[in-house]
Amino acid sequence: MMPCGFDEARVAAYLDGEVSAEEAAVAKVHIAACSACAAEVAEMVALKRGLREARLFAAGWVHFAQRPDGFGEVADLHVNMLASANPYDVVSSDRHTVKPWFQGRVPFSFNVPEFGGSEFALLGGKMVYVHQQPAAQLVVGRGQHRISVLVLQDSSAIERAFAATRGVEAHDHFSVDAWRANGLQFVVVGDADTAAMERLCSMLRAANP
Repeated sequence: MMPCGFDEARVAAYLDGEVSAEEAAVAKVHIAACSACAAEVAEMVALKRGLREARLFAAGWVHFAQRPDGFGEVADLHVNMLASANPYDVVSSDRHTVKPWFQGRVPFSFNVPEFGGSEFALLGGKMVYVHQQPAAQLVVGRGQHRISVLVLQDSSAIERAFAATRGVEAHDHFSVDAWRANGLQFVVVGDADTAAMERLCSMLRAANP
């Protein structure tokens, strides 16, 4: 039991996506406001990743989790992926395997860049919900770093939730970029350096002009 009375098992279940939407909302608000539970999240992520930098990333997540817009929700999904024992629904480095997997699972289509020969590697993907809408979450690796690419249908509500950033914005070892194209909303989040994040976003934009 944490000093605040919150159960460590509940924190772990929340990170693994094993709680209801209502319980997840309660846990998210609590962890964002509780330093002890935020530290527990950081420790769990660090153990999963085997990197001390995960603690810095978790601090950045707490910063974004408190935002009233959609970026807190995306940061939440990204940290859940990092800490989960099953981070992908489809595991493949082949874009011709990952892209078709989403057909019939999300009501839109998008292009996955060819990462072969680049500094990035496609690791897999999963179907998630963002702002109560089905979304595709691609996970891209760069060395030990993991970057989430969220793609969902654009709408007036999504436009308000994800006001376009001015390029990659870095906050506490945590970077994010967002843009709209072809009726879709793209959000990229991770802890790679800003220059690498910009290069990845350029590849995604070129694949989805």
